[in-house]
Amino acid sequence: GGGLRIRLDGGGGDLEPAEPADAVPKAAGQLLEAQPGNKTHLCLKCDCPIVTYGRLLPCRHTFCLQCAHEIGLTCYLCLKPVDQIERVERSAGVFVCGVCIASFGSLKEAAQHTRDAHVSQELAMVPQR
Repeated sequence: GGGLRIRLDGGGGDLEPAEPADAVPKAAGQLLEAQPGNKTHLCLKCDCPIVTYGRLLPCRHTFCLQCAHEIGLTCYLCLKPVDQIERVERSAGVFVCGVCIASFGSLKEAAQHTRDAHVSQELAMVPQR
């Protein structure tokens, strides 16, 4: 492939030729064991891997910290007002709701949100006999 890629190794964002498709990809940090909360998320705005998260409050949508600060007073996804941006380090773990893409600090918190915000709404829509 003759495309270009942005360096993620602190090289200042220089563009360099992309590696052939069969080349082994380079990681932008240490390889992490697959387990809940131990994922590399891509920013929904700039599509780059997130190193430090910016969680918009109160909607809880999460972007890379730079995009979170550039978004301004209205969430890029839900168009709700942004009151605060919470800085979340990758090591803290981020758990994302698969329905509304809100993020949480623990798997338990994300599961509770899903039950409260989504499952209960779905059950309310089921006709009762």
